[in-house]
Amino acid sequence: MDVPTRPSETSSLKPQKRARLSKNKSPTTAGEVLPARISTPVCVSVLDSGGWSLKYGEVVAGQEGPNRGGDKHRIGDYRIMPNVTGKLRHQLASLVGDEVNTVKNQGKMVFQRPLERGYCTDLGTQLSVWKRALLTHPTEARFCSLHIGGLSSATKTKKRQQQPLKGGENRHPISAACCFLLTQPFTPCTIRNGLDDVIFKDLGFGYSCRRLSACMAAYRYNNERKRKLNENDGGLGPISNVKTLHDENIEDDSGCCLVVDSGFSFTHIVPTIDGKAIRRGIRRVNVGGKLLTNHLKEVISYRQWNMMDEFMLINDVKEKLCFVSTNVDDELRKARSRDSVNYFDRNYILPDFVSTTEGSIEIPLAVQKMQNDARCVEEENKDLGEAGTSSANDESEGNEYEHIAKTVNSANDDDDNNSNEDASSQGICDSDEETREQKIKRIQLQKLQELRRLEREALERQVLSLSVERFSVPEILFDPREIGIEQSGICEAIVQSVNACDKVIQAALLRNIILIGGNANLPFLRDRIARDLRMLVPSIYPVRIQLPHDDDPVGYAWRGARDYAASEIDFIEHHCAKKVDWEESIHARQAAEGPVDIWLNLERKSMNNISDDYCIM
Repeated sequence: MDVPTRPSETSSLKPQKRARLSKNKSPTTAGEVLPARISTPVCVSVLDSGGWSLKYGEVVAGQEGPNRGGDKHRIGDYRIMPNVTGKLRHQLASLVGDEVNTVKNQGKMVFQRPLERGYCTDLGTQLSVWKRALLTHPTEARFCSLHIGGLSSATKTKKRQQQPLKGGENRHPISAACCFLLTQPFTPCTIRNGLDDVIFKDLGFGYSCRRLSACMAAYRYNNERKRKLNENDGGLGPISNVKTLHDENIEDDSGCCLVVDSGFSFTHIVPTIDGKAIRRGIRRVNVGGKLLTNHLKEVISYRQWNMMDEFMLINDVKEKLCFVSTNVDDELRKARSRDSVNYFDRNYILPDFVSTTEGSIEIPLAVQKMQNDARCVEEENKDLGEAGTSSANDESEGNEYEHIAKTVNSANDDDDNNSNEDASSQGICDSDEETREQKIKRIQLQKLQELRRLEREALERQVLSLSVERFSVPEILFDPREIGIEQSGICEAIVQSVNACDKVIQAALLRNIILIGGNANLPFLRDRIARDLRMLVPSIYPVRIQLPHDDDPVGYAWRGARDYAASEIDFIEHHCAKKVDWEESIHARQAAEGPVDIWLNLERKSMNNISDDYCIM
C-alpha cells in the first residue's frame, strides 16, 4: 500500500532552527511508516492502567458501529490482566501480567506494582506489562512492526504475518497506530514525560492521546442519558417542561455529571460538564482497595491467623465477604450482645493448595439454626435485599444436613465392622434385583461414609471467622480518621466538590452522580452514599446516585474511551499528539529553548480554547 506523503515539518521554521533540527534528526529508514494525515483507518489501542489491573483493547478511530468497515471485531470489549510483575522467592525468573495467575499459591510470590498512590512510578515494570498485553496477546489490530528496546519484533511475528486474515482484515504497523492512555487528575509533569518516552520511543506508537478516566466515564454517561431522552420524547428534542426536577426518574440535558472513581489506590471525585472536568472541584481521598485490604489483613492477624504475607488471599476475602452497612450503630449494638446470633457471621474456608486453590464461604451452624425461623428470614430479607434468596438456599442445605445427621446417628448404634459384614452377607449391591430394605440400608451406609469423610475434612481444614470486620473495614471509606488519616470521607468530599462549583450546576451535579472503580462493587455502597448525602445537602436538591448496571464499574471508563475514539471522525487530527511533534519538543528542550508542552496546546485545541478552569487530561 502506498504511504501518503506529508509536508516537511521544518518548512515553516526559521533557517537556523531548521538546520539544527536536521542535524539532530536521524535519517528515515526504508519502509518506515511516517505519521501523517492518513485516509486509511487508524487502529487505536486503549489502555487503562489501574493499580490492580490493566484494561486494554482496540478500536478503529472514527468508525463507530460493530459492522462498519466490514470487520465485526473492530469494536469489542476490553481484556483484563493483573498490572503487576512477580517472582517466586529464591528464583530469578519474573512473571508478567497474566502469568502471575499460573501460580497456585501466590502468597509465596514477591510482587512489584508499577503504580504507587495511583501514579506510575515504575516505568520499567509498566513497560513490561504493556508489552505483554500488546505482543503476547495479539488482538484485532495485529501489530506487525512493534519496536521494543530498539529491536524489532518482526522475527517473532513473521509466522503471524504469513497467515491469511479472515474477513479482509488489514495489518496495522504500530508506527501508524495510536495509544489512547487513561490517566488520573493532577499527574506530575515528570511522570507524564516518562509515559511519553515509553509510548513513543520504547513502544514506537505514531500517535498518542491522553484523557482523564473520569472524563471518559462522564462521556459515556452523557451519551446514555441523551439516548434515553430521545427514547422518552420519540426523538423530538429535549425533555418536556411538564416534568418537575424532583422526579428522580427523569433525565435532564444539562450535561453535568459527578464521577466518583474509587479504585485500588485512591478515590477521586471529579465534577464534569459536557465531558470536561472542572479543575477547582476535583477532590481526592487517599483511601482505596489496597488500604482496605491491608487494614483487614492487620485485623485478622491480630485476632486469629497470621495473614501479614497473604495479601492476595485477604483481598479475595474482602471481595467475597465485605459489605457496606447502611446503619453501623445498629449493627455494632447487635454485635455487642453475646447471647444473640448475628446474621452477618460467616466462615471463610482457607484453601489447602492441594485439592483446592480458592477459598469458600460457609455459614456457621448457629446462623443456620437462626435461619430456620421464618421471622428472622424476613428481617434478613429486609436488611439485605437480594441476600435473602441465598439465605433460603443455605437454609435448605442446613435442613438436609440435619436430616442426614439424624439418619447416621441412628445407624451409629451398630458396630462398623458388623454393619459391613451384615451388608456383605445380605448381598447388598448396586443391582436391579435388590429388595427395598437392601436399597435403604445401602443408601444409609453410603451417607454414613460420606458424612464421616466430611467430618475428617472439617477437622483438617482451617476456618477464618469474620463478624463485624465485614462492614467495619469498608467504613474507612466514609471516615478515614478511624485509622489516623486526617481527611474527609467520600460523602464529605462530594459535598466539598459540589460547593466548589458554580451554584447554577450544583443541583445538576447532585442529580447525576455515578460510581465507578473496583470499590463500587461493594454491596450497598450506593445506598449508604445516598443516605449520608441526603443529610448533608439541602432538601431542595434531589440526590440521585447511579451504578452501571449493564456495564461493570471497573471497565466503564474504558468503554467510554472506546466510544470516544470510535465516534470522533477527526480523532487523530484534533485529539492526538504526533510522534514528530514530540521529537521536536525534545530537541527544543535539549537546545535550551524552554519547555515545550505539546499536551497543553492540544488540550486547549480539543476544548475549543475555553477557560482554564476545565481540563480533560
